[in-house]
Parts: sequence; structure tokens; C-alpha cells
Amino acid sequence: MGLLKLLVHNDAMKDDPPEIYGWRVYALACSACFGGMLFGMDTGIIGGVLTLENFQADYGLLGLEEVPFANLSANIVTTLQCGCFVGALAAGPIADRIGRRFSLMVAAVFAIVGTIMQAAASGEITAIFVGRFVAGLGVGGASMVTPLYVSENAPRAIRGGLTGIYQLFITMGIMLAFWINYGCSLNVTGDAIYVIPLCMQGLPAVLLFFSMFFCNESPRWLARKDRWDEASKILSTVRALPTSDPYVANELQEIHDQLDHERRLIGNATFKILMRETHHKSSQTLALVTTRASSSQPASTA
Repeated sequence: MGLLKLLVHNDAMKDDPPEIYGWRVYALACSACFGGMLFGMDTGIIGGVLTLENFQADYGLLGLEEVPFANLSANIVTTLQCGCFVGALAAGPIADRIGRRFSLMVAAVFAIVGTIMQAAASGEITAIFVGRFVAGLGVGGASMVTPLYVSENAPRAIRGGLTGIYQLFITMGIMLAFWINYGCSLNVTGDAIYVIPLCMQGLPAVLLFFSMFFCNESPRWLARKDRWDEASKILSTVRALPTSDPYVANELQEIHDQLDHERRLIGNATFKILMRETHHKSSQTLALVTTRASSSQPASTA
């Protein structure tokens, strides 16, 4: 606790009980942030695999001219990003419906299935594209839900720091991808030189899936579903305090007040309605900026 106060300069820590900064909240954050490692490893490994002659020969890249080779390589890489885009968009409504914890498990399953498809492609470039898109659905979903899940479980004083672990795990995944590619290029021969790295893309997803079995649901999500007894018990567990402790009661009251405020603001609006309203306001803002920019230009003189 003393070291934490030296590292974190936040007035909220002065009155917080030291029990809430125990190992549970850090273990929970690291478990969820395997979703960040998943993104880093998927991004890093494919960059090394594309340079291997065995992969190029099996998937029709070897012997291509510079421009076709660059186009095909770029398409293989960006297919994951396309999946990420769709997965991130879908993750919001799904996480609101089934919960943050189960959403991360679903994302991990998609990433594992996509990894298996890539590793078992056996020279079929179509399977690589489909596998990377499916894996991207999981990576994008995890990228959206992980910071949300961590922030809803973390104590207020270190909420930003714990959410920042997500970025640390992304860079850690990129680092591991480099060493996996490097180790395989030195010590592995044949098709296994690229199959093993492609398989290793799924390691963070496996860790994420199984670690979620030992983690709790977000107390804020449970409160949003009016499951207050469960929210109280989970918050008590994460904070390492009894349910009767004033700190737990005050945090539950804060969650209640925030949810009431949100409900007053959005009412019964659905995700689709909110997106339509956001688009409408964005269009109005763009039109206003364009009009002001046009009117501020000096008139041309003949």
C-alpha cells in the first residue's frame, strides 16, 4: 500500500481502506487483459509469417511481382482488422445483453476457431482469409469489452492505471510474437516453421477463456440488470471487504445513482436509436463547420 501511494497520486486513496488494493483486483485485470495480448500476438505473428519462404510457396506468394505480392500480403493482414471492426461494433450490444465476462469468453472462442482455421489451412489461401476474419471478430470484441470490464471492477483511485495494463499486454503480445517467429525460423523446418506461429496466435485466447472461469461478472452490469444482491456479493469479494462495510455500501450507492442518471438521459432508447441520434448530431455539426468555413473565406476580387 505504501509503494502504491508513492506511484499513484490520487486523493481518493487517502480515505480508501487498504484491503481494496489487494491481489484480487490485479489478478482480475491481468486475466481480462489477455484480450490485449491477443491483439498484439495476432498482429505481430502474421508479419513474420508472411516473410517465410515456406508460407509464400504454399500460399502462392512466392514468385509474385512486387505490387501483386504487396497487395496480397496487405489483404491477408487487413482481413483481421475487418473482423476487428465488425467484432468491436457487435461487442457493445452483446456485452450489455449477456454480460462482460461471458462476452470475453465468446470473443476468446471466436479467436480460437479463427486460429485453428489458419493453422489447418494447408495451402488454401481462402481458409487463411476466413480464419483471420473470424479471429478478428474475437480480437475486436475483446478489444472493446476488456477495458470496460476492467474499469467496472477496479477501485476508482487506480482505475486508469489498471485499464492501462491493457496497452501493456498488447505490447507484450507483439514482443512474444517476435520471439516466437525468431525461434521458429532458427529451430524449425518444413511447414511447421509457419504453422507453429499461427497456432501460437491462439494462446492468449485460451488463457483468456479459462481465466474468465475464475473471475467474477462486473458488479455494475449486475446492478444494471437489477441483480443487486449478486452485485453486492461480488463487489464485496473484489474489494476484500464484508458486504456490510460502509465502503461497499457507498460504492453500491454511487453505482445506483449513476445508473439512475443514465436511465433519465436515454430512457428506453435502444442501441440503434442512440447510433441514429449520434449520426444525426454529427451531420449537423459537420454542416455547421462547413458553413462557417465557407463564410470565413475572403471573397475573391476580380
